Amino acid sequence: MVKNRRIECNYHLCDMGNKFFKKCRYCQKYFCNVHIRPKPAGLPRFEGSTQKDRLFMEEWHKPGGHPCPPYLEHWEEENKRKLQQYKEALDKFVKSKPIKHHEEPSVVFKDGIPIPYERAKKDEIKVSRTVVFIIVLIVAGFLIYTNWSKVSSYLPNISFNDTNKITLNFSRQVYRPTVETRFAQPKQYTLQELRNYALQLINEDRTQNGLKPVALGNNNAAQQHAEDMIENRFLSHWGSDGSKPYMRYTKAGGKGSIAENAAFSGFFYYEPNAVTIDPKESIETHEYQMVNDDADSNWGHRDNILDKNHNKVNIGIAYDSTHLAYVQDFEDDYILWSEPISYSSGILSMEGTSSLGTIQNVALYYDLTPVRLTQSDLLSYFYRGAYSLGDEAGYILAPPPLGSYYDTSSMNYKYVEASRWHVNGGSFAITANIQPLLSKGSGVYTVVLWAKNGNDNVALTTYSIFI
Repeated sequence: MVKNRRIECNYHLCDMGNKFFKKCRYCQKYFCNVHIRPKPAGLPRFEGSTQKDRLFMEEWHKPGGHPCPPYLEHWEEENKRKLQQYKEALDKFVKSKPIKHHEEPSVVFKDGIPIPYERAKKDEIKVSRTVVFIIVLIVAGFLIYTNWSKVSSYLPNISFNDTNKITLNFSRQVYRPTVETRFAQPKQYTLQELRNYALQLINEDRTQNGLKPVALGNNNAAQQHAEDMIENRFLSHWGSDGSKPYMRYTKAGGKGSIAENAAFSGFFYYEPNAVTIDPKESIETHEYQMVNDDADSNWGHRDNILDKNHNKVNIGIAYDSTHLAYVQDFEDDYILWSEPISYSSGILSMEGTSSLGTIQNVALYYDLTPVRLTQSDLLSYFYRGAYSLGDEAGYILAPPPLGSYYDTSSMNYKYVEASRWHVNGGSFAITANIQPLLSKGSGVYTVVLWAKNGNDNVALTTYSIFI
């Protein structure tokens, strides 16, 4: 009996194909790096107002993670313990310092003369206000004196004629800054200079972690996405046309596989006090945060940068005086194609040789046809998180040996048998009728050629077919 070999984490909806697995400290099960973070089990009460409800909502909106019943029990016990400690500390403080009631006097004596307390209090307030007013006047006068050249430019022009009559000229043109002139221009660099600088930072981080450097790729999808983000003011892995990274990569001529990082500097909406940026400083900040301060993203950006199987990176950078969009499309480009992936009338075909790993199988994933998204859509929670390859549509498997068959009772996924399956190590020639796997109808079907490299499952292709 021949069975397809797959590695899965214990989260039943996981389709990320990740390579590293860790044990949850609460439920003691193994999960991939996307789903290792525990979440309270069950659905949150969206109208709830208790601290427990707020925890549910907060954890629910974070991307990734897995439902973990023991985690909620741990949180409740920890919360009870902290509440008890707070009560004990409060009781101890109250008992150690008894409250003293303050009684205000009815009269006060000033120069030996009794004065009602309320009147004396009002006199003190008047004196305090007078002192503050005098200090403000002194400071204002000093600032005007030291900055007279600037202040005088905002006053009307004054001139004296021969008869000592003063004439005022109010014809001065008032300067009103516009959006273009309000901010200083950022330092100017060529796109290639910025890409080389970004590549240098990436390879420094990889080298410090014992990894080989990556080369600069030439796929233009990253640059198109950066320009889209800077023009429409958003940060997302989805484009304004609704596309995902691997879809843009395929349209730009990519034949390998990619994994995207994206970052953005600046406000998404107009801000009159925005600060002029230095593109290189922004790129350096983003690189540092993705590698060293990425806990909010479950260290997904760091894992992508430090993935040992990446051999290229396509870099997209777009900026203006106050904003910068930065995209890293890390690429696994190892196949020398004899026949690139092609699809026609339900028949999928491919042939080539991979210099990395041993070919395992071919998987298909499904996404709905992309639709145009507004800025509000792209800034919403759903489009701000991580992306996946879509829903599992099925697999292409090698024909079983003569006299054998697949045990479909133990297979919880769709599959078709290849009409041509010649695989030897990294060399492959595969043809199959995938029409039975296209049951979801029109949309985007992404072809992933999986290979085994040591203990790692590596996606050699993320090729999208638009149907």
